[in-house]
Amino acid sequence: MARDAGLMAGLAALVLGMPASAEVPGTPAREPVRMVLDRAATSALEGMDWSFARIMGAPGSRTLEDLSRSSPRYADITAYLSRDVQALRERMSADRRPLFEVTDKNAGRVIDLRWLASPLARFDLAAVVNRTDRRDFTRLTAPPPAARCGSSTG
Repeated sequence: MARDAGLMAGLAALVLGMPASAEVPGTPAREPVRMVLDRAATSALEGMDWSFARIMGAPGSRTLEDLSRSSPRYADITAYLSRDVQALRERMSADRRPLFEVTDKNAGRVIDLRWLASPLARFDLAAVVNRTDRRDFTRLTAPPPAARCGSSTG
């Protein structure tokens, strides 16, 4: 149980950008948490509404198919990616260079865009990185708004 409390304090500290010891009275000062790669920890964060689906405005979505149906934000991202991939296809075709979705050759490869709306795919939180190098660009006096994610500095 103490380990779980320490883990949760560390995660809270990571999210708030302060040393983990500030959350657990009586623990010695130590370096701030810089990276969380532990699957149990990232799953716990997803369970606390740090999921990609929630950030995209569709917290109940379990698959990319669900997300593509219920999130205008995600639809905007996939539309942008689709246009970008189509432009790549056109450039490659104009240059008479082959472009493959599936190949084992050392050749031009492109994403199969069907994966962006697949019932077999989802985005999982794989890691959390405390970007202390960006500290000068963020407000440290208040936690970031819940809608902010990634390296957003707004």
